Amino acid sequence: MRLWGRDYTREALLRRVGRLEQVGGVEAAVLDDGPDRGVRALRFTGAAGLSCTVLPDRGMDISALTWHGTPLSWSGSVGRPAPGLAMGNEESFARSFFGGMLTTCGLTNFGPGGEEGGEHLSMHGLATYLPAAQVAWGERWEDDRCILFARGTIRQARLFGENLTLSREISMDLDGDTLTVEDVVRNEGWESTPHMILYHCNIGFPLLDDGAQLHGRFASITPRDEEAKRVLQALFGMKGAPEVGQHVIVLDDYDLAVAAHLVQGCDVWLNLPRPPLEASGTSGMKSVMNGGLQLSVLDGWWAEGYDGSNGWALSGEVDDDHAAQDARHANELFRVLEEEVVPAFYERDGGGVPQAWVQRMRASLRTLGPEFSATRMLGEYVDDVYLPRAAVHR
Repeated sequence: MRLWGRDYTREALLRRVGRLEQVGGVEAAVLDDGPDRGVRALRFTGAAGLSCTVLPDRGMDISALTWHGTPLSWSGSVGRPAPGLAMGNEESFARSFFGGMLTTCGLTNFGPGGEEGGEHLSMHGLATYLPAAQVAWGERWEDDRCILFARGTIRQARLFGENLTLSREISMDLDGDTLTVEDVVRNEGWESTPHMILYHCNIGFPLLDDGAQLHGRFASITPRDEEAKRVLQALFGMKGAPEVGQHVIVLDDYDLAVAAHLVQGCDVWLNLPRPPLEASGTSGMKSVMNGGLQLSVLDGWWAEGYDGSNGWALSGEVDDDHAAQDARHANELFRVLEEEVVPAFYERDGGGVPQAWVQRMRASLRTLGPEFSATRMLGEYVDDVYLPRAAVHR
């Protein structure tokens, strides 16, 4: 592991400290004042600057998250009240929502409360009010890697009704900058039970302030009410506007079948994310296998794959001035198209072969084909995710 600019083995680190808590760990406490009184808390302290507080008595939720002492989450005015103070009240959620980095909503419903089938459903469900059992915390070592963890199981059950459990483990590397939440929901009842879960993440000041932007990628978007539905309809309606349709083709219901035709039929796969928002770019990887060449911003997979001979690239610098960044990329794109891409495609030898283009195709297939494949993906899942997790829970 790497701490304060130096690499340490487990043996070397433990030889330098009396207890691991000197550099980081998980500490248990019980809150003892006001509405918080009696609530158990597990405080994670990482050596790289990441810290958080987990509340076993509030559904194993995360009440605070900080980075080098800077708060990243929002804290509500009600504090962190013990679940019994609000659970079952018509205003349960409003009276007990502490905010935090993560509040779990579920396990059988979320959203506005009401009546369904003669049963009262409280707003956002019961999960955040359920104290966890089988709570454990501490650190575990995987060779020279130290992992801080806390785990527990909440149960939502009712006589002659649902019997659902959620087992959660929250973990982070001692020297890491990532917090991982792993949930497993089980139906331990004797009949089928509805299940819904929502992760209510609450970003706060100073991370959320004037000028802050939230970027995300979504498989689908479902409007929450009629007003949101009208906004979405207006956005999607723009594709039919003449000033848009003359320049852009919008593909409805893009799926694997449509993607299969695109990746087989494109000579150039053009991808222009705004750095650092490119998540992956797997369609571009597939076009490589069909002889397509990439022209993309140096972000995501293309930052790793581009070597100067196997396609074309635009600079991947990050600029908070998005308008200036977009303008630079536009100018750079048209220059590369006019001066490099188009000439390479249309300049032919005596036999009608575009030699410069073919040379890049060969370089692309040779350098990218073996490196960006489903074989690599599965191998990394097995080696980096499945086997380590199996070893932990064996």
